[in-house]
Amino acid sequence: MKDASGYNADAGYRGQLWNGILEFDVNYFYLHYNNRIGNVTQNNVQYRTNIGTSVSQGVESFLEVKPFSAMKDRYLGNLSIFGNYAFVNAIYTRWDNPAIAGDPSKSILNKRVENAPKHIIRAGLSYRYKHFTVAYQFNYVGEVIVTGK
Repeated sequence: MKDASGYNADAGYRGQLWNGILEFDVNYFYLHYNNRIGNVTQNNVQYRTNIGTSVSQGVESFLEVKPFSAMKDRYLGNLSIFGNYAFVNAIYTRWDNPAIAGDPSKSILNKRVENAPKHIIRAGLSYRYKHFTVAYQFNYVGEVIVTGK
């Protein structure tokens, strides 16, 4: 087995508008993963070995609105409404499974990486007044696959 290696890069922009009432963050990311370690089955025996190379790239964004932050007198408390969305495209760019090397119909080259959801959404709100805080958060993680498809 060889050591896994790779690199990642990301770039983004963060800012706020209207004196902090609206805050946002948008980010692009790229991850190149060589010599991925995974499980393969050969002759009905499962073992761990290098299985190939994958590339994961996508966009993550965050938006928060604080409608009461413009008020100098915070007699209404603090309200925050927020959301986060991530799109992930994770695919195999090289496939080295020795068990199926001679059968290209079983290759997962250019197919999705297992356990990598395409969509992740988190949203919610929180309200704070003096020493009292209440929050609600919604979370959605898109479908993942168990093996490359």
